[in-house]
Amino acid sequence: MKTSDTKPAVRQAHRDYAQKTLGKEFGQLNDKQRSYALLKFYIEEIHNRLRNYISDEDLDEGFIDNSGDLGADFIYRSDGAVIIIQSKYAKENSTIDLKDVLHFQSVLKRIDSPAFRKHSNSKPRELVSEIDLANDTFTMRFVTLGRIEGQANTQTEEAPDLPPVPNLGDRVTFEFLDETQLTEELRHALSIEGGIPGECEIVTFGTRGKRSDITEITIGEHRSCVLVVPASQIVNLFKQHKEALFTLNVRNYIGSTATNRMIADTARTRPSDFFPLNNGISCLATKIDVGPKNDRVTATGLQVINGAQTVRSLVKANARSKWRPPDHEPALLVRITEVSGYGREGKFREDIIRANNTQNVIKASDFRSNDPIQNDLKKKFGTYNRLGKSVQYMPKRTEGKRPNAIVIRIEEFAKSIYSFLRDPISFSGSTSFLFDDSPLGGYCVVFGDGKEVWLTMPEEEFRLRSSIWWLAVNFAERLKEERAETTDARDKAAQERRWPLIFCSRLILERSFGAEGYQAELRRFYKGDWRFNEGKPGKWFEQIYDKAKRSLLFAYAQATQQSGFVHRNWMRDEKTVESLKRVILAGLLDPVKPLDQMD
Repeated sequence: MKTSDTKPAVRQAHRDYAQKTLGKEFGQLNDKQRSYALLKFYIEEIHNRLRNYISDEDLDEGFIDNSGDLGADFIYRSDGAVIIIQSKYAKENSTIDLKDVLHFQSVLKRIDSPAFRKHSNSKPRELVSEIDLANDTFTMRFVTLGRIEGQANTQTEEAPDLPPVPNLGDRVTFEFLDETQLTEELRHALSIEGGIPGECEIVTFGTRGKRSDITEITIGEHRSCVLVVPASQIVNLFKQHKEALFTLNVRNYIGSTATNRMIADTARTRPSDFFPLNNGISCLATKIDVGPKNDRVTATGLQVINGAQTVRSLVKANARSKWRPPDHEPALLVRITEVSGYGREGKFREDIIRANNTQNVIKASDFRSNDPIQNDLKKKFGTYNRLGKSVQYMPKRTEGKRPNAIVIRIEEFAKSIYSFLRDPISFSGSTSFLFDDSPLGGYCVVFGDGKEVWLTMPEEEFRLRSSIWWLAVNFAERLKEERAETTDARDKAAQERRWPLIFCSRLILERSFGAEGYQAELRRFYKGDWRFNEGKPGKWFEQIYDKAKRSLLFAYAQATQQSGFVHRNWMRDEKTVESLKRVILAGLLDPVKPLDQMD
């Protein structure tokens, strides 16, 4: 029987996602709801697989429900990097107007306008207030299911209308993704789960009999080879394996940045200049065999550990204008190092990856993804199920998700543990704080004893952190449900972020059982096998949640009475931590009962 083409198309995937997420038949949704579903779909199914992770909570906080005065639907800022997204649903075969492109290209100009800051509704104004136009970097993405053609497409290549801020143009990247490009992105995102490819042959640059030689180098225990190859060889490898070629890369393709556009433009318009202008790519392989004529290498388990940007830019360049091999296509420098087993020689592999990526601006958590402690947590969490489902700790944001697994992502884990053990605001402006292993950072707190990072986490400490994680997960789900149901604007605002609630729960437990006692009480639930109001454990956590939430709402209500109160400032102010401590330590609420005293 002939099998049908099962490659995913973004329109149908979005339709299925919208129905599942919004709980209605697609035909019952209006275009505003469909656009919102497109935003969520893009972030969850594409962006989060290929780039930095944006949580549901970050999405809710950054979503601008009434974006007419700005022209964007979502703003997210972390570590000085700002992502602004506009999503626009369009029916099949619809085209996007030129005015939509122009309007999005002028978003930053509106942000810089005093009129916007004065007249915009409070949520966009508060989001924009944190943006530093003079120093931040900006990724501007317009995503649509329509087609971007004609004048609209031409305009996407034109210089955007930016405010007169020094060097802003060098720090801004605009991407316009229509249905075709979104389908390509979705397929790339899904292909990450394909794993490391097997054996492949790479032939050096030049015509038959005149190909360039391979240089073999053996220094220490590890053998390497350096060769110059036609760019089409690497393009074809990518077409065959997609993102599986980058499984060990600390980051994936970061989009059509100015640098990546320049790489593609050079490859397309000046192929003979590409070799001297590009640094090439660095690879690992579990085995390399050089052919007898010294003009080809067979690599097993090939991985591009530095050069994802170059590879994807070459793919884009080749798609626009086919090269005429071999003399009229780019030549690419390739270095392959043999590491006999990625698992057995993990530390050396990590050193190579880190050294090859130090020149790139990437997320701090990416560099931590191969740390011994992260691999240890993968093993520990992978040994048990939670409520009938397997658990997968995921330190690498481009790692493939196992079917039906409960996923624990490194950033969400770090935020939850730090919020509970220390405070909920230190990482509010910079997620990289959580992955800084200096005395001023949070990495040693989350993944160590406060002074040093563990290579492996002691069992008692793992059980404590696992228990905290499942507490955070359940509390966050309950908080989200109750926030959606509340009609009081002040209470809804207080429940916007989970981190203060998690912090309050630790204060409640500590006041009830003492600093050491509460840990012993909590550790027994490290598998997370409890539900609210089910049995004694469920009732025990119910009272912790109730007291933590009541304390949070009371402290927030007090803060709103102060002159000059700003909601987003309260969520990020050190004074907030002190106010929560005062409320709970004042003893206004009864202590939590021990588990064995529950009815």
